[in-house]
Amino acid sequence: MDNNKKLLRQEDIYTQVTTPTALGDMTLHDRTAITKDNIQQLGVDAWLRQIRDKTQLPTCEIRMHDISYTATVKPSDTRIQTLASAFNITSSRSKAETKFILKNINAIFKPGTMTLVLGPPGCGKTTLLKHLAGILGVKGKEELLGSVTYNGCKANQVDLSTLAAYVEQSDNHFPTLTVKETFEFAHKCLVGKVDPADPLANNEQHMVDILISVLGLTECADTMIGDAMVRGVSGGQKRRVTLGEMLTGRASA
Repeated sequence: MDNNKKLLRQEDIYTQVTTPTALGDMTLHDRTAITKDNIQQLGVDAWLRQIRDKTQLPTCEIRMHDISYTATVKPSDTRIQTLASAFNITSSRSKAETKFILKNINAIFKPGTMTLVLGPPGCGKTTLLKHLAGILGVKGKEELLGSVTYNGCKANQVDLSTLAAYVEQSDNHFPTLTVKETFEFAHKCLVGKVDPADPLANNEQHMVDILISVLGLTECADTMIGDAMVRGVSGGQKRRVTLGEMLTGRASA
């Protein structure tokens, strides 16, 4: 009896998401599909407005509970340099101490919101963001305590590559690649070969063109990134390329 009820509930859910009422007007669905033609026809702003008004994207709430990150470091030596201290022939040797990089951090990041993290250099801002993105590598005598959950699930229970992306502070690119080539290369590295049977396969074909339009890089799409020796895009455009590189994956935050 319980199994029948369970199957019935699953059937009800399936019916709810496949009825015309749930799917909405298919003409509207065709107009808001992620294709290059739709974006060019409607314009980026109008297309994004239709997407926001007519679709409800999955959301993710991130919670941090009692996050502490410690590392063992040697205290800085402020003594006057002498011959004895240079060869470390002193009676008093500096002892390593434990330093808190993050200490008792509790936070909730609501979906659809922006959070500004402020602090002086070396206070742990980068460490915090890397931990949220799941790329903080703990090594040696470092210790990471506490928990981070994504919609109530732990990091090992979800695919973080589809939830979060970390954008580096520095803009590191191949200077001789164009903006479009950089995005195409990043897309292949982050997504890999797309299976034609994948429901998102059609979207992936146009992802690079979409990002170039959304980030306002259409005019410089065929311009080399450049560096100190090669003339290329401006500093602001290069920063947007860095952001777009990570967005070419399937991360939603």
